[in-house]
Amino acid sequence: MTSLSSGGRRSAVGGRVLLWLAFLFTGLALIQLALVNRDLSPAAFLPLIVLILCGTVSAYLLQGRYQPGDPILLPLIFFLSGLGLAMIMRLAPAFVTPQLLWLVAATILLLLVTLLPKNLNWLRRYKYAWLSGGLVLLAATLVFGVNPSGYGARLWLPIGPIYFQPSEPLKLLLVIFLAAYLADSRRQLIEVKAYIGPVAMPHPSYWGPMLLMWGLSIVLLVWQRDLGAALLFFCTFLAILYAAIGQ
Repeated sequence: MTSLSSGGRRSAVGGRVLLWLAFLFTGLALIQLALVNRDLSPAAFLPLIVLILCGTVSAYLLQGRYQPGDPILLPLIFFLSGLGLAMIMRLAPAFVTPQLLWLVAATILLLLVTLLPKNLNWLRRYKYAWLSGGLVLLAATLVFGVNPSGYGARLWLPIGPIYFQPSEPLKLLLVIFLAAYLADSRRQLIEVKAYIGPVAMPHPSYWGPMLLMWGLSIVLLVWQRDLGAALLFFCTFLAILYAAIGQ
C-alpha cells in the first residue's frame, strides 16, 4: 500500500510538472506574438490566464478525488489547447474569445464526466442512435453549412450567435459507437469466421454493421473535403479495432 501511494504521489507530481510545461509553452508562444504585434497589453495574455485557470482547477479536483489514470493525459489536453489558442491568436484573433468560452465549457464537461457517479450503459444501449444523430448533423452542413470567415469550406452549423463543426462531436460519437459495438461483438468477431478460399476473416454479419456506420462517416467527410477529419476517423477506427480484437 505504501509503495502504491508513493507511486501515485510521484505520478501526480510528474503530471503537475508536465502541466506547467504546457503553460510555459503557451506563454512563450504568446510572448513572441505580443512582441511581433507590439502589443504587450493584458488582453494579449488572456488565453494564457484562462488556460492556467482551467488546467489548475482540473488538476486540483481530479487529484483531490484520487482519480486513477495516465498522468500524461491532462497535461497533453492543455498543451494541445494552448497550441490551438496560440495558432488562433496568430491567424484569426477575432475567434479567440469564442474559443476561450469553448475551452471553459469543455473543461466543465470534462470534470462532470470524470467526477460525477456514472453508469454508461445508456451510451452503449443507444449506440446506433448517437452515431446516426451525429451523421445527420454532419450531412446537414451540405445544405445549411456556413463558414464564419465568410469564405472557404462550409463546415459549421449556426445556433444563434454560436457556430460549431458537427465533425467535432462526431469524433466522440464514433468512439462511443465503436467501443460499444466491439464490446458486444468482440467474441463473435474473433471466433466466427468466413472463408474466402484459404483466407479466414471475421464473418460479414458481425463486421458489416460496424463498417457501414464508419464508412458513412468517412464518405460524408470526404464529400465535404474535410480530409484531415477523415484521416483521423480512419486511424481511430484501426486503433480501436486493434485494441479490441488484437488483429
